Amino acid sequence: MALLLSKSVFYHIPKTGGNWVKEALRRGGVPAETFHSSHTVLSASPPPEGYYSFTFVRDPRSWYQSYWAYRMRTQWRDAKGMDRKCYSTNFQEFVANCVEYYPGYVSDMYRRHVGADASGVDFVGRQETLVEDLLKALQMAGEQYSEESIRAVPPVNEAAKLSVWKDQCRYTPELSAAVAKSEQLAMEMFDYA
Repeated sequence: MALLLSKSVFYHIPKTGGNWVKEALRRGGVPAETFHSSHTVLSASPPPEGYYSFTFVRDPRSWYQSYWAYRMRTQWRDAKGMDRKCYSTNFQEFVANCVEYYPGYVSDMYRRHVGADASGVDFVGRQETLVEDLLKALQMAGEQYSEESIRAVPPVNEAAKLSVWKDQCRYTPELSAAVAKSEQLAMEMFDYA
């Protein structure tokens, strides 16, 4: 999804806090309309001339935890691609499958959304500091918003933190290192290394 605000465009990269951002914008009094309905890449839907653009990323290791817990909570798609080839009800097996069959999956996704060197958007915030980075992006874009209302928005869609999944989606040191190696581009580009 991409949202068009009065002076900026927010590009939602899956599993990086976009549902919370959408709710925070609504509660913060920031008018936003859907600019593109799916998880669009920048090249498919560039911002209008003069508009500020922003998005969020997260540590790839955390991304895999979030993705796996979300699929376990909802359902695995019986389709082609990562869900079919990497599916497992065991988190460690799922991640090992991702590293084997889709090395650099998150890095490639980020690159498609922000460009090869992250210069495709004006601001890349982090899911780990989502509130502060959203406020910073809105301020830099010149948007009008209620900081207090945005700060009051509770977390949204945090499947990996639910007790039923939290204990299951843990990394062994070896698996964490394998993901870091597989996702080296994202780890270095966004200072997660």
